[in-house]
Amino acid sequence: MLRNLNDLNGKKFSINLLPDENGLIGRQCPIETCESYFKIKPGTGIMGEEYLMRCPYCGVRSENNELATPEQIEYAKSLVMQEVQKALRQDLKEWGRSIERSTRRSFIRIKTHFKSSLIPVEHYDERDLETIVICKTCALEYSIFGKFSFCPCCGDANVLQILRANLELVQKLISLALREENVDIKESLLLNSLEDVVSSFDSFGRNTVRLFVRNTPLEGSEVSFQSISKAREKIRKEFGFDFCNGLVEENWREIIACFGKRHLIAHNDGTIDQKYIDTTQDFRAEVGRQISVSSGEITKLTIAIERIGRQLQSGLSNWKDQFNKGTDEDGKQE
Repeated sequence: MLRNLNDLNGKKFSINLLPDENGLIGRQCPIETCESYFKIKPGTGIMGEEYLMRCPYCGVRSENNELATPEQIEYAKSLVMQEVQKALRQDLKEWGRSIERSTRRSFIRIKTHFKSSLIPVEHYDERDLETIVICKTCALEYSIFGKFSFCPCCGDANVLQILRANLELVQKLISLALREENVDIKESLLLNSLEDVVSSFDSFGRNTVRLFVRNTPLEGSEVSFQSISKAREKIRKEFGFDFCNGLVEENWREIIACFGKRHLIAHNDGTIDQKYIDTTQDFRAEVGRQISVSSGEITKLTIAIERIGRQLQSGLSNWKDQFNKGTDEDGKQE
């Protein structure tokens, strides 16, 4: 809804925006470096009329009345102009009747006639987007280009939801492996489970970084999470926090070992090499032997990865909020 629109007489009125077939209304980020389009469903989430809404792409917060799209503004203008035109026409009719009454008994009588057509309304259709998301935290329903985003209402990044869903699928795969009697099939399921955990975390980490660095000096920065130790160091260096904070050394070594095993599975047909032993400090392993993976260590890895994922997102969120706060004070954003 667009509010506080005035006609020429100072009258205030509201204009209801037109939702799409799914009940979603278009919004557009007002930040010049973004100006990205998204849609929300009114009545979902926890927002009020004065709630600051976060752009799902760049994360900058803006007042709801700053998010109108160009099409919505033209639509609103055309409705306002119609109301103005109606008011002017009514004023002219009243003026004409007054003139007619004042000259009714005069030597020269004046008749007035006013004719005009109303300015047409600039109707519009909301644009189609790729993905409809329902936020797990605040239940806002919104639609975006692509897949990864911030919730416009509560600000949660949906990449963590996607990671959790992938880890849940891994747990189902582990359960299936535990029920499997064929040893070769069981081993294959466990190896695939380990690969899925690391691949899911790598995708989560890469896309989380891309999401939070948008519209910052670090936009374009890429961090690979297939080597978790290198990713940990790079995040420390570039963003100033440790996403493994609070993790005991024993758990960290277990994570390093699992990532090392995944590397062997993906790039060395599961055969142990010296680099694996040096990296993981697993001196019980023997070069040339096949790596083994247990359901227990994969389960422990999924729990650790979910925790690490939360800390990575939280740390990047704090970093982005500090960046936005700094640019707000300089008057460059929001």
